[in-house]
Parts: sequence; structure tokens; C-alpha cells
Amino acid sequence: MKNKCSKCHVSKNKLAFPENSLTCKPCTEKKRVYDREYCKRPYVKDRARSRHPSPEAMERLKKYWYDYKRRPDVMERARKHTREWQKRNPEQHRIATQVRRARTRGNGGSFTKEEWVSVCEKYGNMCLRCGKKTILTIDHVVPLVLGGSNYIENIQPLCKSCNSKKGESVIDYRNLAQETTGN
Repeated sequence: MKNKCSKCHVSKNKLAFPENSLTCKPCTEKKRVYDREYCKRPYVKDRARSRHPSPEAMERLKKYWYDYKRRPDVMERARKHTREWQKRNPEQHRIATQVRRARTRGNGGSFTKEEWVSVCEKYGNMCLRCGKKTILTIDHVVPLVLGGSNYIENIQPLCKSCNSKKGESVIDYRNLAQETTGN
């Protein structure tokens, strides 16, 4: 049984083709040699040839980006931009921090800013432990350290000091808040 090569268009025996290939072995080898030589060419600005820069050009690019990213002015500008964003978006920053912590622990789950705001409004924008109307922090009923998820069902609003006092214990203040209000 003979097959026709898709490159040289010559009919050849089936053994002249690599497994699951339409190109014969000699044409495949020619392509490999060409690709190897092509990679050795210097970096060309021509768009058709610029997809594969030479190894020397890649080293120059890597050094440039390495040096650029470590320049003090660039790093300070990036830090300043991050701090400004965190000040403008404190809720979003808290949520992003919790999502990152859960992801690194592999606990799973996430929630949106809208879900967090609705939970805070549900409990009157006050700490469930002490009842103060202050800046609320995200507290996990079952802490991430103990395998709790980062879904909104495992979140309760507490002030910073109450959240610190609770620590790694599993206390659901949501149930206590519902019992005192009679809901």
C-alpha cells in the first residue's frame, strides 16, 4: 500500500512515513533541519520572521525586562499604584486577600463584593459579637486554617478586635444574633 507525501507529492511505501503523519521521513527531517537553522538566525524586525527571535536576542530581551522590573523608580511607581488602588477599594482589597488565602490553602470558594455588602446589611452593618457599628472585617465561621471554605455561607461580619479575639476557634455569631432578635 502506497501513500502520497503532502510535501514532495511522491507516492511511497507506508513504512517511509512516521506514525500518524502525512509527510515522509526525508521531508520531515528537512523541516527539522530548516527549523533548527531558522532559530539560529539573528532577530529580524520583519513581521513574517519575528515570531522566533534568536537565542541571543531572547537573552537581551530577558536582561532588559529583568533590569527594567528591578529599577527602583519602576518598582516604587508600581507599589504606589497598588497602595492607591487599595485605599480607593478597601472592600475589594479585603475580598481579594481572602480569596488569595483560600486559594493558596486549597479550600476553595469565593464571594463578590455585593454578597459581602448584603451580608453586612442583613446584620445591620454592625459587629455580630459586640454590636458596634464600626469598620467590619471578614470572618470565617470555620477558619481557613481548619479547612473552612471561602464561600459567603461561611462568612460573618465582625469588627477587627472581635475577629482577633475569636482567632482560630469555630464560633457562629450569626446564630446568636438571630436568637437575640427572635428571627
